[in-house]
Amino acid sequence: MTLMSDNVMARKRTPLEELMLKRKPKRFKTRHEQRDEVMRMICEKWGQASAVAEHLGVRPQAVSQWNKVPLQYVDDLAPLLGMTREELRPDVFKPRRK
Repeated sequence: MTLMSDNVMARKRTPLEELMLKRKPKRFKTRHEQRDEVMRMICEKWGQASAVAEHLGVRPQAVSQWNKVPLQYVDDLAPLLGMTREELRPDVFKPRRK
């Protein structure tokens, strides 16, 4: 056992724990990064969220708050962005095998 500060005894790490500490943790996208990605796609094709909002019949504020495109709008929005629904929401729709 190794001695830590304040006289607290710490146990030795197992080989598995050592390996896990060396591995890079998988980094997930934050909500802000997901929203930025959706908004980037919308702005590249349409210029701004208000044009998409008008087409979908929602408020621009709602579109600008999307982290992911809501399922109810995927089928309408995918052709507008020039994407398939699998590309727009791969977490829900499985990509087609080639």
